[in-house]
Amino acid sequence: MKKTIKAVLIVLSLLALTSCTTFKTNYYVDGSYYMSQEAGHFGRPADPVLGENQVFEGWRMAGDEEEYTAWDTQPKGEVRFDAIISEVGHIDFYVNGKLWKSVLENEFTNPGIPESGQEGVYFVGWRAHGKTKGNVVTDWTRNEEGVSRYDAVFVSTVRFYLDGRLWASVRADSAFKYPGEPEGKEIPRGYEFVGWVAEDDYKIYDGNWSKAPEAKRFDAVLSKSTVTSGVGLEENKVSLNLERDFEVLGPVTIEESYEIVDGKVKIGGLGYKDLLNAAINLYPETDMVIDIITDYENIDYTIDAKGEEGSTFPEGEKTLTFEIASYTGLAIDIK
Repeated sequence: MKKTIKAVLIVLSLLALTSCTTFKTNYYVDGSYYMSQEAGHFGRPADPVLGENQVFEGWRMAGDEEEYTAWDTQPKGEVRFDAIISEVGHIDFYVNGKLWKSVLENEFTNPGIPESGQEGVYFVGWRAHGKTKGNVVTDWTRNEEGVSRYDAVFVSTVRFYLDGRLWASVRADSAFKYPGEPEGKEIPRGYEFVGWVAEDDYKIYDGNWSKAPEAKRFDAVLSKSTVTSGVGLEENKVSLNLERDFEVLGPVTIEESYEIVDGKVKIGGLGYKDLLNAAINLYPETDMVIDIITDYENIDYTIDAKGEEGSTFPEGEKTLTFEIASYTGLAIDIK
């Protein structure tokens, strides 16, 4: 009887020890211990924080190839899980040859619109590096296979100004399209549109508008049908009939420069942009220059070529006669 009781106690002791035994579930990331869970507290743990180029994809039970998904069932015994990690590369976006932004391959998306940093140049899209032709990226749902760098594509513009204000800006590449002529209420009262004049010329542009011109700025030339102007410049008097208030700041004059090189005359060219810059230097509030008057001066320049070593100009005195221009306009501040 005593032996039977002893045997029962041993069995009960073994059962008690077995019931008190706890099993842990251990988790590892890149081979390093991450965390453990006691029996009865099993569940998918929080995703680990990984390196910049790493992406966490799930947990894999030791000995299995596939991702573990049965998180509502406690595994038997002590088990180990390892993080499934994939390495991803970067997609780089360059602007004017410099890295502008970088994203992970799995986060490929439109990075935004960069600034060109140049006047009259604007952004039209992103193009795979190494490609000089072809369309820019329009499908941002996936990265082009094998591409890890994209370059910003910029185009210069041809700008058209009316009454000193930007009226139109169009692409200066093969997509150039002539914007036409201002009309109706776009033109200040008392004026009629005559044509466009390039920034480096005072003549009405008569080129081919079917392709982009070399000049990048054109200003509208307006004829004065009911306006008296260009009178009494020395007294800063002018009568205009603009739709906006304005102030005549005063006259400004620039003159072509010249130099004599080896018996030849070299004259520096001038354009509207030079006159406008001169006006701004003299009157910082200047918005536009109007009533441009061109004067010409004859220059007689005598050269004595004696003793000029290496000169191809014949010895002796010679008089060069040439003409230089000066331009005078009124600086206007539009309110």
